[in-house]
Amino acid sequence: MVRDVVTVTPAMLLTEVAETMARAAVSGVVVVDESKPVGVISERDFLTRLGGGRRVSFMEVIAGCLGSKGCAVVPLKEERAEEIMSAPVISVDEAQPLCAVADRFADHSINRVVVVGEGGELAGILTRHDLVRAIFGSAEAI
Repeated sequence: MVRDVVTVTPAMLLTEVAETMARAAVSGVVVVDESKPVGVISERDFLTRLGGGRRVSFMEVIAGCLGSKGCAVVPLKEERAEEIMSAPVISVDEAQPLCAVADRFADHSINRVVVVGEGGELAGILTRHDLVRAIFGSAEAI
């Protein structure tokens, strides 16, 4: 689990969200309001918005931009984090066993899960990669 989570606020412009994600070299961020997680934004959320609500690949977005008069990204400049975040947050308690956490990943087809403390405050984030490492150890062990 990563405890130093990259976060954004619901009112943050998507331009700032994208810059934050790029600077931190992460594919997802937690949207927090007063230290409580209220949503998650991933690269998939950006691509879904760019695809008009349907899931598209990065290359479909590029092809669309190159083949049209304008770029699909431009309209997003004025939108805010709360407009594209996945909500409600899919979370687990810090004390939940790994098998229960694995079920959350499978049940919701997600790549990351928010970890919350007793008061519902953000405690960390756990990715599929983290889960595999916790279960199997390093890649050499597999």
